[in-house]
Amino acid sequence: MATDGNDRSMKRRNFLAETSACVGGLLLATGASRSALSQTPSRVAPTGNDFNACPVAGPSRQVMNPRTKELSHLPPHRLSWDGVEVRMAVQDDARCQRPSPQELALKSPECNIVEILNLDEKTTFQEMLGFGGTIIDSDVWNLTRLTPQKRHDAIVALAGKDGLGFNLMRIGFGSTDWNRDFNFYTYCDVPQGQTDPMLTHFSVQKDIDHGIIDVVREFRAVNPDLHILASVWGVPAWMTSNHQIMHGFFNSEFTEVYADYLVKSIQAYAALGIPIQYLTVQNEPATGGDRATPAAMWTWEQERDVLLALGQRFAANRIDTKLWLMDHNFDMAQNFAKPLLDDPRVKRLTHMVAFHDYRGRPEEMALLGRQHPDVPAVLSERGYGRISELGRLMDILANGATGQISWTTVTDEWGGPDQFLGRGQPREPVRIDYEKMAHTIVVPQGEDPPSAHLTVAYRGYQTFSPLIQRGARRIASNPLTRLNTSNAAFRNPDGSVVAVLVNSGNEGFDLAVQRGAAALVFNMPSHAILSLRFRA
Repeated sequence: MATDGNDRSMKRRNFLAETSACVGGLLLATGASRSALSQTPSRVAPTGNDFNACPVAGPSRQVMNPRTKELSHLPPHRLSWDGVEVRMAVQDDARCQRPSPQELALKSPECNIVEILNLDEKTTFQEMLGFGGTIIDSDVWNLTRLTPQKRHDAIVALAGKDGLGFNLMRIGFGSTDWNRDFNFYTYCDVPQGQTDPMLTHFSVQKDIDHGIIDVVREFRAVNPDLHILASVWGVPAWMTSNHQIMHGFFNSEFTEVYADYLVKSIQAYAALGIPIQYLTVQNEPATGGDRATPAAMWTWEQERDVLLALGQRFAANRIDTKLWLMDHNFDMAQNFAKPLLDDPRVKRLTHMVAFHDYRGRPEEMALLGRQHPDVPAVLSERGYGRISELGRLMDILANGATGQISWTTVTDEWGGPDQFLGRGQPREPVRIDYEKMAHTIVVPQGEDPPSAHLTVAYRGYQTFSPLIQRGARRIASNPLTRLNTSNAAFRNPDGSVVAVLVNSGNEGFDLAVQRGAAALVFNMPSHAILSLRFRA
């Protein structure tokens, strides 16, 4: 009979094995599978789908599609599966799969294929920054309920090279709406009716007390290449129109003081060994009147003035934190972000425009990119918990986003704790289907002791997040004719190419992925995300 210690060690090995289920060498790493496929000529599809058996017509003996009676556009040469890594996740199945070529075999003769995804590696677009999630009070509260070893394993599963490889995490300067309780705070709180323009009460001690600093440090230890975006939800109450941390407007009288506040916040984190790479001065500046949580509403002119004040202070204090604009929905691109970028003083200070995906269309982000092609975009907030929703993310990347930050990352069985709308966290009904939740890791309150559970969302990200390297360039890839499909493709700095496809439809279909004059042919399953990594 195993001892308690051995049992704990076994469970830890099992958890870590789950996180690396989709990690390994190339698809045909084993001798048996390599030998079996090496006997298949490169021009021939899987058994029963011989390209040479397709009808031909015309003076050049061109291959015809027998179903459409049209000329087949499928190239005659086949890419070898050798050297291709395949990862796949299917809706409601909390596994990351490594399907074999036989499992993806065509369902009909390959000359019936009409869906051809062309990868044009000579046409490149935005440089990728990365993927990640949040390290806010709610995430930290869930992580610190775990034992130190389980917490470390969960962080490795998120940021480790054999996990999701998350390298872009978002923190809050002060409380957010996903807080463990209603005790909201900023870094300079004073009694009602008082102000503190000299910031004499400034302190990040509550971040230390809540364990946020320690967890951020642990993430950075697991992934030294991790970058951090800091955002503000609630400005100090005395800087708002109603003297509250919620429901108010930013008071422009404190523009200079607020710039000082942000500088002190960056410097305080730096003193704790945590550099802040990116900053947004206000999360969702058009939101605040609908929730009893930290928020303030701003005009674009107010953000402009704070950004200009920050630019002066960053130069004077040699701060290299980069400024991201707006931090709100696609439909605000023309009326909020564009006026800011139209001001050359602000544009000189701007690193990226940060978008949320709660309203509007990604084409609005793409339009802003055409108007200001030298300022990239990034998706700084939205979680995608279902495979079909990851198709939306691929569309956003195809419209120019350089990366994405999930909201939120580690939750309890109700997706919190959160105080959104001031309602607190509901306690009924009790959920036990943790693996189907929309967040990457679930730490249930109903477990004693609690454990970290990987979800379908985790498996979806595992198919592409570790494969797309920072510095990769998105390459041209055409949309397929099926309306419920999405795709995006990338060329990594190491020369490998990654193509990500999502089929949210109810039917699978035969598909060709073409590189140059050759194609890889297979069947794309329904309700699935599938990634191909072609070795350099």
